[in-house]
Amino acid sequence: MLGLGGGQLAKFLLDHLPPTTYLTCVELDPAIVEIARSHFDFPAHSSSTRLEVLAKDAMDYLKEVANDREKQRLDVIFLDLSTTDLQEGITCPPPEFTTKEAFSLMRQCLRPDGGVLTFNLVTRDEEIAARVRQVVKEVFTEDKGKIYSIKETEDELNEVLVCSKDRGGESEEWQSKIRAVVDNNSRDERIEWLTELTHDVQRMKLLV
Repeated sequence: MLGLGGGQLAKFLLDHLPPTTYLTCVELDPAIVEIARSHFDFPAHSSSTRLEVLAKDAMDYLKEVANDREKQRLDVIFLDLSTTDLQEGITCPPPEFTTKEAFSLMRQCLRPDGGVLTFNLVTRDEEIAARVRQVVKEVFTEDKGKIYSIKETEDELNEVLVCSKDRGGESEEWQSKIRAVVDNNSRDERIEWLTELTHDVQRMKLLV
């Protein structure tokens, strides 16, 4: 996970994904990590063997993973970075993470058989949004990957892009698997988030 913030997404993943899931959070500012722990109930580094928190630049981390042949490739990259500098017209991700070189680096860090990149695309400039989508398409379709877009409505400012390194399953297949889990755990309130996930999958639009 690139960008920690209050740590709520990371905590959610640790709480809901299988115990075999291992999570690495990369946050540039150590003060943000301390705030997440002291104010948002983010677990301390030593309290979980499933969690690693690195205080470093996300781009440096990606380069380390990409260049180290011995390092295990990533199943999923959550690009959860934003910027307050609006001169470039985009809030999420920061402009330096929307270049072809940056997306190529992320793709290189993913495992070859189904690795996934997901991120929020937030901009009021449709030309910028179209450019980012086009760059992602160029990078992730080299090996016949898939790109999905999720928006609440057509006018929604925030767009979630899900970029698969290979063709993977169809969204209908994902919906079926999620519904099966929901049906088998209908009395377990911990599974409610899967119902919401089903709605998100139903909104997925295949871009390429």
